[in-house]
Amino acid sequence: MIQQNASQPLYALDEILPFPGMWGLTPREKHIARLAGACLDNQQIGEIANLSAPTARNYVHTVCTKAFCQNRTDFAVWCALASRVDTIRLLRTYNPNMFSFMASKQEALVLVSQREMDVMYFNTAGGQYRDIGEDVGATGTMVSTSMFRIRDKITFRPTRTELAVMFVLAKHLFAIKPERPRGKAPISASALNAAQS
Repeated sequence: MIQQNASQPLYALDEILPFPGMWGLTPREKHIARLAGACLDNQQIGEIANLSAPTARNYVHTVCTKAFCQNRTDFAVWCALASRVDTIRLLRTYNPNMFSFMASKQEALVLVSQREMDVMYFNTAGGQYRDIGEDVGATGTMVSTSMFRIRDKITFRPTRTELAVMFVLAKHLFAIKPERPRGKAPISASALNAAQS
């Protein structure tokens, strides 16, 4: 369960994390906006803000509408692009698993294929899988499969929103794996040595 620092007022983040474009939001909506910017789901937001998950979902929808974002992934990416430092502070406070993964210098690179890299790139726009599929030349089902493969390669199994924000903030964690030509068997070491001599 996520705990809020008891010594910190509920809206203290309003002063230290002034995301641009937050005008027009109520204090409660600003707080929900920051939690959504930390990639938290409705249940987690509800636990921190003392709301039910459906009420948290309604607040997130209102925040996204006022920010002209189509969904929570789009909103979280917008926050990350608007203020990288503030988003990292939010992650450190409210999403320690994601923050630890991004901050770990020992964490191995996540090796992905070119298609998976393209899927992650277009995922930052927050569209439907079929829309991403049109951009990368695949079906929505193939995009969904690619997303599951990427998540399986990351130790804490990120949500789609976490994956999009991680890609924006820490592209260095991802590397395209070299792919061998299709239909050809890998060259053995002995065959390679014979070819070089």
